[in-house]
Amino acid sequence: MKPGKLLNVCRSFRSQGDRCLRFARSIGRIDSSMKMRFPLWRYLFETSGCLGSRATVSPQATARFFAPFAALSFPRLTWAEQIMKFESISGNRRSRRQNLPQAAPAIIESLEMRALLAGPQVLTPTGTIADSTPVISWEAVDGAVSYDLWVSDVESREVIFIVSGLGTTNYTSATELHLGRTRIWVQANFADGSTSGWGPLRDVILQTAPTINGPTNVLLPATPFELNDTQPTITWSSPPGARSFEIFVSNQTQRTSTTYRVTNLTPLLDGDGNTIPDGNGDVVREEIRDFELPEELLMGQYRVFIRTTDDAGRVSGWSTAYNFEVVPAVVILRPSGPSFQNPALLEWMAVPGATHYEVWVSKVGSVNEQTAIYNPKYVTATSWQIPRTLATGDYVFWVRAKSCLLYTSDAADE
Repeated sequence: MKPGKLLNVCRSFRSQGDRCLRFARSIGRIDSSMKMRFPLWRYLFETSGCLGSRATVSPQATARFFAPFAALSFPRLTWAEQIMKFESISGNRRSRRQNLPQAAPAIIESLEMRALLAGPQVLTPTGTIADSTPVISWEAVDGAVSYDLWVSDVESREVIFIVSGLGTTNYTSATELHLGRTRIWVQANFADGSTSGWGPLRDVILQTAPTINGPTNVLLPATPFELNDTQPTITWSSPPGARSFEIFVSNQTQRTSTTYRVTNLTPLLDGDGNTIPDGNGDVVREEIRDFELPEELLMGQYRVFIRTTDDAGRVSGWSTAYNFEVVPAVVILRPSGPSFQNPALLEWMAVPGATHYEVWVSKVGSVNEQTAIYNPKYVTATSWQIPRTLATGDYVFWVRAKSCLLYTSDAADE
């Protein structure tokens, strides 16, 4: 082997080049004029392993990866020690084509190399998903005693969660993934304290419709979807990370509809209505999961749908329809208390959206109230005159509003 070639091979080891030459000179394989004395080093630099296919081998094998976010502090890659052993024999046995006897016993040379081990490959989830708490699974790594899991929101550059020391190759978190693009990494830990470094990233997109939870009438558990409130609050649940929500409210009675757009992450206010600063001077914001309708609803049946838009502008599908009825109670005007008018004129306030009213008149008493003295069922005005004089005594009457589609309000009594 020519001295120049050997020198170039040593230099190809980069950071190990000087060490290579010093070692070679120390054992007398290369003299000051760079002449080869023994066939050992010719083999060492031209045979397998470090070196056996005549390929230049770097002492440090590196792998490029995409750093999650510059703004985040991610764990640095950990290099694992690998000891690679190469068996060197005399030049007479370099080739199987020569059958000459072995001139010297085999010599074992150990070369130390640092190499970045490949981290675990994430298996699931993949693609676009609807489950905000999916099972995250990854490939097992030989010799690993535990695994670390790192999950981040790509669009907001937030860490969603980090879990260390997992003893299995799958994990289901109680913490929801954020809407939009999520990035997942896994690294393996070994018994000697080394790690594999973070494996290939896996991006998934969470795109799921909200679930509508209200409004409900908590005072009427038997009929929770019949509301006395004409300006109800719509509530829903949805994973974090929405930019905004679109609320579609349809009046099924009048065949009209209204769409509201609600911005998520609105400023959090204190008791005086002022914004609250965080430690960096920014305004503290909160996720929105309820919306009070700005206008009063007419009596009738309603249907609501909601969908989300994430930080990247992706729009989810519409939620499952949520149905409720607005059936406000009638407000009685008179008579109220003792009355000298006999027969009495019964009066009440109009209910918006009602087409007619039902009236019930009876004597006071639990038994008597079960039997109506008068029960007009289709009163289009907001008053009704009792047709005949009543005997002296205590009486009670109820009024409830109705619509053409037979939606009935709660009765008001006097």
